[in-house]
Amino acid sequence: MAARSRYQHYQRARREGEGASKAERQANFLTFQIIMVLLLLGAVFLCKHFGLKVFEDIRRLGDLLLGGKSESVSTVLDYKTLEDIFSGNFEFDLSSFGAVSFLSLGPAGLLLPRESGARGGSFPGVLQGGDGAYQRPRSVSFSPLLLSAQPKPPVAGRVTSGFGWRENPTGEGVDFHTGLDIAAAEGTPILASLPGVVEDTGYSESYGNFVHLSHANGLMTTYSHCSEIIAQPGERVRQGERLALVGQTGNVTGPHLHFEVRQDNLCYDPMVQLLPYRSASVG
Repeated sequence: MAARSRYQHYQRARREGEGASKAERQANFLTFQIIMVLLLLGAVFLCKHFGLKVFEDIRRLGDLLLGGKSESVSTVLDYKTLEDIFSGNFEFDLSSFGAVSFLSLGPAGLLLPRESGARGGSFPGVLQGGDGAYQRPRSVSFSPLLLSAQPKPPVAGRVTSGFGWRENPTGEGVDFHTGLDIAAAEGTPILASLPGVVEDTGYSESYGNFVHLSHANGLMTTYSHCSEIIAQPGERVRQGERLALVGQTGNVTGPHLHFEVRQDNLCYDPMVQLLPYRSASVG
């Protein structure tokens, strides 16, 4: 009797263990199914809204910007490619500046149309190795720049050339553009992107009339190709205060502002700081 009782107890425990193991396997399989469905939905969403080609375009563009491998400049620096990446025109809200209403990025993306270009603020492309990649200038950085205050776009206009490699609009080959070009009518007010002190004003062959605005902890913004300079060296200015007027002085092909953001003498991408002002995608 004792042996039979032990055997029955063993069989019951075995059945219970198998049931628990089966329930655990079912739960694990259900979790796996949920994860796969979520991944599939995410992939469908990305393909629907962006398209797989965009990710390859961004990868190739990133390789070029970071000095890595790239197929060729003509492949990456392509109007259609960049237009796909940026999905047409971007607008940035500038309502806090009153009459200044928006800053837009046109279908040309990062490339600068020849009718409104500049030579100032760029470094010639230097090939490194034998893979056709360009060497990143030492005076630029792609690291995130974290600021305690939010910069505002310095002028109302259309972004015609962004930060990074480009075909120079003056026909001098490929170069690295160290700032943001914003095309606007001559005489359009140029506003201080951040509060600061006017460190220097002057003229150079490339930048034309320029204003250097110093901020705290090694941060500086520069405003170039001005037709007229309003601010004076040593003057303390508020955010949104007039510094100068848009012009086409220096080495340019049309009226625009060349805007730079520098931290400890390294140039950073101004568009990253201004992205919060994007209000809509048009076109």
